[in-house]
Amino acid sequence: MYLFADYYSLSLFMGGVIALVSGLVAFVNDSKKSANIAWLLLTVTTAIWSFGYLLLINATSPLEALIQDWILHAAAALIPITYLAFVLHLTKFFKKFKNVFYRIMYGGLIFFVCVPFPFFNASPIPKLIFKYVPDAGPLYWIFALYFFSIVLYALSIIARALFEKERGMEEKLRLRFVLYSSIFGFLGGGSVFLLTFNIMILPYPLLLFTIYPMIITYAIVRHRLLDMKMITAEVMTLALWLLLLMRALLSGSIQEQILNGLVFLGSLVIGVFLIKSVGEEVKAHEETERLAESLRKANARLRELDRQKSEFVSIASHQLRTPLTAIKGYSSMLLDGSFGKLCKGNEEAVEKIYRSSQRLAGVVEDFLNITRIEQGRMSYDFAPVDMHDVCEDVVDELSFGAKNKGLELTFKCGKPGAIVSADEGKIRQVALNLVDNAVKYTEKGGVQVYLDDNDPKHTIFKVTDTGIGIPEGFKKRMFEKFSRADNSGMYHANGSGIGLYIVKEIVKAHKGDISVESKEGKGTTVTITLPRVKKRV
Repeated sequence: MYLFADYYSLSLFMGGVIALVSGLVAFVNDSKKSANIAWLLLTVTTAIWSFGYLLLINATSPLEALIQDWILHAAAALIPITYLAFVLHLTKFFKKFKNVFYRIMYGGLIFFVCVPFPFFNASPIPKLIFKYVPDAGPLYWIFALYFFSIVLYALSIIARALFEKERGMEEKLRLRFVLYSSIFGFLGGGSVFLLTFNIMILPYPLLLFTIYPMIITYAIVRHRLLDMKMITAEVMTLALWLLLLMRALLSGSIQEQILNGLVFLGSLVIGVFLIKSVGEEVKAHEETERLAESLRKANARLRELDRQKSEFVSIASHQLRTPLTAIKGYSSMLLDGSFGKLCKGNEEAVEKIYRSSQRLAGVVEDFLNITRIEQGRMSYDFAPVDMHDVCEDVVDELSFGAKNKGLELTFKCGKPGAIVSADEGKIRQVALNLVDNAVKYTEKGGVQVYLDDNDPKHTIFKVTDTGIGIPEGFKKRMFEKFSRADNSGMYHANGSGIGLYIVKEIVKAHKGDISVESKEGKGTTVTITLPRVKKRV
């Protein structure tokens, strides 16, 4: 048990064991990955150094101490090389820095060969509480410079990789763990250099050297490092286990060893349950993250499809416009007798062509308006407009169709002068759409257009019908694109479901509000409120 006689011996022993286990865990996890192979080589050299130093400070003869000193320094000469190889493979920079690495490797091999020479490495001697520790030869400072220069160079490569934009968040998180744990590990292991150079300070930070291989192995093996709680729980639990185990082994009496051993066993059980519970929480978090990422990709795909749809609709609508204009124009000229008088049968057919082309032109214009709204290209020419004139004009235009259905279309309004700031063509389109919808979906009764100009700040435009009404479940979706109520197709099968969407967007552009009150089978009232202006300019 003399190997565990003090904190330093136990730290070195556990550091060597943990290093070997860490290297094997990473290697077994993926034996073909170059970074894992390099990590295994690094942990083997680290373990040899750790065990060599342990046997040196516990040596019983000068010869035994000298042999262990050679072993630990042979491993120490290789540690910077294997660490640099690990970093280059982990950051995928090995091909880029291959020539630099080989030059450094050849330099390290020179120090490996120089280990037995006294000008480099003097014989071990007693220092402070240790019977034997390494002693620096005249040129030993060159080795220390080589060791820490290569380590700092490797750390700078990790830092450089962290600033590359093309690296993902997960990879950067893994590199941060390697960077920070490496700094702590080399500070812990490097603290023994102080005694070597006769700076009489005990290597208290050796415990950091014990912990750092576990953290790096965790960063290598785990594919996702999304939750710091998992890392914190595992690292703190492992550190607690190490401290309690060291306390048990270093106890001064059997009773203390038993008591501390029981505390250590209890911490093992509690720690396992703690890590397990935190692990389950992290898995749930990772699953949520995965689903959220899938949802983000799906949303991005939907946005792209929506963009492509809008482009297609825009192109198709523009392409349809030209032949529709020709059909509408020539059919109108035929009806006017520009090409001679039509006989009765032909006149009726041409009339149908003209009306159909007019309806189709309206649909095409609606699709173009949707594209303009989505792309932010909808233009408005605002000017003072009298809503009384707009409503009167719309009612006159649609009164013939309402009369043919046996409906009463009335317009109730005070005197002209309900002035709003509006694009006259767009606001007329709003009124026309609402009144036309009311006529289409009303089978009996009537449609009333009402304009309230008594409010000094607002003009209120209402369209009330006694039609089929709007189902309760559809009210929230009625202003969405391509949305139609289930009962609408029974009365008007040709609707596109885009008119109310355009109405809402135009009203919003005019800084107005739109609201709907409806009961299925009883009728609907649509209210539009627009800001008034004082007078027509």
